[in-house]
Amino acid sequence: IINRLASDVGNVDELLVQALFDLSQLGLMMIAIVCLSVAALPWLALVLPGLAVCFVKLKRFVGASMTQLKRLDQITKTPAISLFSDTLNGLTPMRAFDGCADRSRQALLAALTVNGQSWFWWLLTQRVLGFCRDCMCLGWSSCLVFLSLLLKGYNSPYVFALGLLYSSQLAGNFQWC
Repeated sequence: IINRLASDVGNVDELLVQALFDLSQLGLMMIAIVCLSVAALPWLALVLPGLAVCFVKLKRFVGASMTQLKRLDQITKTPAISLFSDTLNGLTPMRAFDGCADRSRQALLAALTVNGQSWFWWLLTQRVLGFCRDCMCLGWSSCLVFLSLLLKGYNSPYVFALGLLYSSQLAGNFQWC
């Protein structure tokens, strides 16, 4: 048990640095994209508070749901692993007694089904969060396009094009936050 725990802590220590670097790099890039878009079209700053409130509410709701679903996944994984281990350890007695193999197989399949369902719901929640984030990025880009069309003579079209180009990258980067 101690060796496994030490291995897990080692993995976390190695992956934490890379994850922090990715988060800081993507976070700074998203801030730069939003600042560039607002510099191109200052009226776009009026959309930011609404999107920020939407993001925070969505993150809190989905974050709590995903935490509980991941906990459920881990809880249902333990019986499946235990039954699989018991099956491997008891192969000889199962072969000796006729009905034991079928009961063991049915119990293992039931445990795997429950674990698969909890994992599927966790995955579905991730997809819903990603879809909502994509909708938020689409709203940001749509506001940028419509406001730039309404205010044609306000700024150079090259600045709008640059803001639109970078806002299209926002959707891909926003998924990692």
